[in-house]
Amino acid sequence: MNLGFSYLLNPSIYFGGSWLHTSERDTASAIDLVNLTVSYQKQVWTASAYIDNFFQENVLHPDVQNFTQNRLVPSKSHHAVVGIKFKYPF
Repeated sequence: MNLGFSYLLNPSIYFGGSWLHTSERDTASAIDLVNLTVSYQKQVWTASAYIDNFFQENVLHPDVQNFTQNRLVPSKSHHAVVGIKFKYPF
């Protein structure tokens, strides 16, 4: 299940986020990933700050590539990722 939202705080600033739930699969437990972002828009450019994997969920999946489902492999880093983005179309 995936749920996202975006909230306009004022004409220039908006806050958004998403929640992704993956149920238990074979030997892998259920996971919940939360991502948050805040953006500032001024005329044609936008600056954003974000946090991916806010709760630092350790994402493990059954190893379906090697047909070894009782072995779990990591999907992403289990640490939160914090960053900034700048967008200017030209």
